[in-house]
Amino acid sequence: MLIPDVGTRVVLRYRLPPGAGHLYTDVTGELLASGATLSVAGRRGEITVALSEVVAIKAIPARPVARREIRDLESAAARGWPGLQSTLIEGWLLRAGSGFTTRANCALPLAPHASLKALPAIAHWYATRNLPLQMAVIEQLLTAPPGWDKYRAASMLTAAVTSLNTADITMTLLDSPSARWLSLFRGGTAVTVEAIEVVRAVDGAATFGCYYVDGDLAAIARAAITVSDSGRKWLGLSSLEVASPYRRRGIATAMMDQLTAWGTECGATSVYLQVMQDNPHAAAMYRAIGYTEHHTYQYASPPT
Repeated sequence: MLIPDVGTRVVLRYRLPPGAGHLYTDVTGELLASGATLSVAGRRGEITVALSEVVAIKAIPARPVARREIRDLESAAARGWPGLQSTLIEGWLLRAGSGFTTRANCALPLAPHASLKALPAIAHWYATRNLPLQMAVIEQLLTAPPGWDKYRAASMLTAAVTSLNTADITMTLLDSPSARWLSLFRGGTAVTVEAIEVVRAVDGAATFGCYYVDGDLAAIARAAITVSDSGRKWLGLSSLEVASPYRRRGIATAMMDQLTAWGTECGATSVYLQVMQDNPHAAAMYRAIGYTEHHTYQYASPPT
């Protein structure tokens, strides 16, 4: 029997125990783990079946992501990078972080009733903070006004934490970014008070990973645990940077696995990260370790 790769959406038929009333039943969902047992995340939760009880398993096309699922994940991701000020205006989440990072200084249409009619009020909110109007554009939710400039296209990737956690490395976890951590973050350029506050901010829990090789700081990463509007606990990975002398050694994936183990201990069931679409090498690495694309987004601003 050919078993699809972990992360594939499958339909699994397996035998039921004697007296169950039926001989077989089916479950459809994402294959989380394979081996002596198969684990599938279905609509009613995770199902684990002994391989000896599997009658058939078949890969099927990925299910289209519903708008409510996009909003729910984005609500968790926004809490993982909330900026320094935030408010809700007519279904939009507005974040301001002294201009540091696009993510922490943009308007996100989170509620189903969010519309472009709110843009004047949103523009005023940002103007009072001396910030430009920037909109996060997720095409399934809301398109940008005609003529707006679009930039920084990215993909939101997700995985089940049970499909990861394979590396055994020693990494230092910090409650707050240290001076050494900041020395590698964005090449040491993000050391202003405002930037540090944005990096530390989280509506949940965060940890800052450092990986050393012979006393040298080889890599850093940030991980945040937040809860979405539906109550789902997510692990968000960001700020993964490896110093140039230590690249192509598998350190990045090892750090991700270590931080995913931390997230599992904190109760997270799924993990997400964002990757720019002009970085295909990073995207390929993430997909190779079990991540799949949940949705895409980009930013937009009024023409200058």
